[in-house]
Amino acid sequence: GEILLSCPEDGPIYAWSPSFGFQNAQVINQAPFFNGGIFVSMPQQILVAWRSVLSSGVQDQLRVRWCDAGEYTNWTVSNQTTAGSFQIPSGSNIVGGMQCPQFGLISTDIEVWTMTYVGGQVIFNFTKVGTGCGWISSHACGILSGNPFWMANNNFFTLGANGVVPLPCTVWDQVFQNLSTENQDKVRVGVNSAFNEIAWFYPSAS
Repeated sequence: GEILLSCPEDGPIYAWSPSFGFQNAQVINQAPFFNGGIFVSMPQQILVAWRSVLSSGVQDQLRVRWCDAGEYTNWTVSNQTTAGSFQIPSGSNIVGGMQCPQFGLISTDIEVWTMTYVGGQVIFNFTKVGTGCGWISSHACGILSGNPFWMANNNFFTLGANGVVPLPCTVWDQVFQNLSTENQDKVRVGVNSAFNEIAWFYPSAS
């Protein structure tokens, strides 16, 4: 809708609405206070936070949490809400997450998972779709013609009907042998859907 939601890395979740008038965005006090980032699962309008906190308030590097449908201030898990959480069982940390046309996509440092809305008591079904292909940064994945494309630390990948596949790349040497690994979290994707093009901006070794 018209509500803007935002989350600085490893920080709280903010909300801004035109009804706030001239006020700045406000922290959602009921939401987890430490998160790697957020995205909205559509069309259910469920706010998803990754690298989120446990009930103890400690940030968990592999925890995905989500709120009640259409109510980003309600994160209470019960049989009266759709709120819940899931622990990615492998990897060191969640690098990023985003909403694709048919599912959410979660990447750890080593794996990529789909997050599909199924409703009922489960709410979301998590499926590992690729190993050794985790995103190189939180903003390294983009959607082009309905499919996700991303840069990992060793190749470019996409998710097709048969799972994760590497992209043919004639500039592999130029990119991956000239990459500043200390600054790889700065990699950004750019999608130019009008020309069916996708690009990545990366820090060079020099």
